[in-house]
Parts: sequence; C-alpha cells; structure tokens
Amino acid sequence: MEYLISMKSKTKVVLLIESGNLGAEIERITAEKFKVIYVCSGILPFDPSNKQYLLEYIEDKKITDFKFLRNLVLDISNKYRLLNIYTTSDFYSHYISKIAEELKYPGLNSETALIVSKKNNFRNKQKEINYKYPEYHILSNLQTGIEILKNENKSYIFKPINGNESLGVKLISTKEELVESYNSLLKLGRYTNNLIDSTQYLLEEYIEGKIYSCEFIKDYKNLTILGITNRVVSEKPYFIEIGYTFPYFDSNINKLIIQATEKFVDDFDYDFGPCHIEFIVDENNQVIILEVNPRLVGWPNYWMINETLECDIFSAINNLYTNGELCSLNLSPHRYSSCIEVVTPIEGFFKGFSTRTEWKFDPDVLIIQNIPDNTYLKTPKSNRDILARILTKGESMEQAKIKALEIYDDLKINIVIRADSNLRSL
Repeated sequence: MEYLISMKSKTKVVLLIESGNLGAEIERITAEKFKVIYVCSGILPFDPSNKQYLLEYIEDKKITDFKFLRNLVLDISNKYRLLNIYTTSDFYSHYISKIAEELKYPGLNSETALIVSKKNNFRNKQKEINYKYPEYHILSNLQTGIEILKNENKSYIFKPINGNESLGVKLISTKEELVESYNSLLKLGRYTNNLIDSTQYLLEEYIEGKIYSCEFIKDYKNLTILGITNRVVSEKPYFIEIGYTFPYFDSNINKLIIQATEKFVDDFDYDFGPCHIEFIVDENNQVIILEVNPRLVGWPNYWMINETLECDIFSAINNLYTNGELCSLNLSPHRYSSCIEVVTPIEGFFKGFSTRTEWKFDPDVLIIQNIPDNTYLKTPKSNRDILARILTKGESMEQAKIKALEIYDDLKINIVIRADSNLRSL
C-alpha cells in the first residue's frame, strides 16, 4: 500500500497507533478539540463507532513490521503537524518509543520499552539486577520443553513472550498439555501476522500468593501513583481475572506495593508514560513483579479510574504525550469501585443475559456485554472469553463490592446447549 503525500498541512493532529481500549479514548480526545489520526492493524479489537470522530482511519496489517510502520508515520508527519504520537497497546510500545525518540516526541525510552514489552527480556533484566523472580526457561522449540517437564516433574506456567489478557497462558504439567499450548501459540502467531511472537515461549515457576497491580503515570519530573488494585483470578489451569477493586486500601499491602513500584521506576529507568504493573505477594510478604504493561489498566476499567478520582484519564494521557507533563490530578479517591468479570459456566449458544431494569439506570453501575448474542461459548481460557463485566462504585470498597455481587447474583445468563451430534443419526 502506498500513501501519497502532498505539501504539509497546517492541521495539528494526534497520531494514535493501535488502541488497547477498542478506540474508546478517541471520543474523549476529540471532545478536547483535538483532531485524531488512528492507525491500526485490524488484528486487535476496535469499536467501529469510534471512526466517526477521526480525521483519518488507516488500517494495514503490515504495521506489525517496524520498517513499514516507521515509514507510514514519517509519511503522516510530512503531511500533518503532529502534536504527539503514542499507543495504548502493549504490542506497539517498543516500536512507538523508537519512532518517538527519532522524531523528538515525549515517550518512554526505547531501551526500557523493549525490556517491558517482552516477558523474556523482563525476566532476564530482573535476574541481572538481583530482583526476586519466578524461575523460568526461555525456549524456542517443543522438544526442549518436553525434556524439562520430564526431568523436573512439576507444573509450569506456559506463557507467550508477549501479549496480554492472559491469552495463551496456562498451568501445564504434561507433555500433552505442552504440545497443545505450543501449537495454539503457533496459530496465534500466524493469525496475528506475528504480532504475538511465536518464536519463543516461557515455562515459568508457579508461585502461590495474592495478586495486586499498581497504576501510575511518570512524566519527566514526577511519579504519580493513581492507586492499587487487588485481583481475584479464576481456578487453574487458566488465569482469567474475574474480580478486582480500585482503589484498594490495606495499609501494609499499599506500603509494600508503592515501595516496590518506586524502586522499579528507578531501577528500570521507567522515565515516561502510564504503566500497569502486576505483583504477587507470597506468604512471606515478599513482593515479586509478575509483569509490566506500558499503559494503564485495560478496557473498560478506565471507568474505575475516572469515577473514583473524578478525572478524564484519556485526556490526561493525551495531554501528557503532548506537553511532556501530567496535569494536576486529585488523588484522594472520591469513591471506590469494583469489577466482576463474568465467564460462562458451560459451553453452548449464548442468547443474552438479563438483570433487573433498575441497574440499567443506576449511575453507579455499568454493565457491559462483551460477546454478541448467538455466539457459541467454549470453555473460557483467557480474558478474551469474558462474557460480561459488572462495574460499580460506592462510598467505600465494601459498598462497591456488595453492589457488584448483588448484581452478579441477580444476573441470568441464557445459554442453549448444543445437542449431541450422534443423536441426529436416530
């Protein structure tokens, strides 16, 4: 595909490369009178209703190649006056940091972006600077993994070296489970035009403990911690996040997580941008970083930040990349929020869900259906399989949680079970 460029326009634009929020930030950015050009691969999910707010929409699967993406950005920068360039997707953080450095726009330094964007790089860096980390193997073939399982006779977490939403992540202990996970990874690599890297994978030690995350934003002067989130994860072998609270308050836990976050920022030279960092706290209160995502908590949980801190986080991030500084935020929570993520208990055809009408009109409640009616639901394996999300806010953590659980208990999911195909031979 060629992009014909004429004389540079005087139009000032925000250049957003791939959204991790279905494009939800676009409406908020344009509400602030910015014009937006959106570039995407067409691989990651995007809500097409957001196209109406765009100056230009460019979709090309070849942006998974750095050279192609760089040339496209250079062409756009020759046509328009770019106010900024950034991404809210994990997959493009390293590419965009390199391009932003070249064009002299604010952004995370490309060395750190490369470390945090690949789990193998991050584990190696943890090991190098004497951080506590799960024992791990970085592998590029199936046979070596089979030998490790055979010789060590214990369970491991299979992980792709990049990606999010727990896609492809599974606790395995047998050769058959490893083969299944490995073949699924190869398929993901082909389907995503190698956006999900299938050349390597991790076998990682499984650590028991409680999971927390920290949302923060770093500009060139200050570190701003938005809050801590606690997390509830599904039963193994999968790692689906099914519930959390923001902001979470426990004086001991918050102190541990904030100290670990501040240390991470210094030790890994995380010098600019938003970040979502996940920790596990083991039974000895040791804090271990599980992974780092160079963006805030994923869609649609920006609602939790906006509603509890009474801010517009998408506008704040856009201004951060425009001006190099984070605008003033009131970090004392006005409210608390909870999220319950609903997954199917059985396989079958999804025919929608129902709940009390009053919840639909409650300003403290947001219920989102993730999967269209008439979709055939299989056993949930990642956050991509979440059926619905229940988000609530309240005057306290307990109040928000109680309301979310009340709605969850009231929710009726309609699933039609497929008849056994053998019966059709009667």
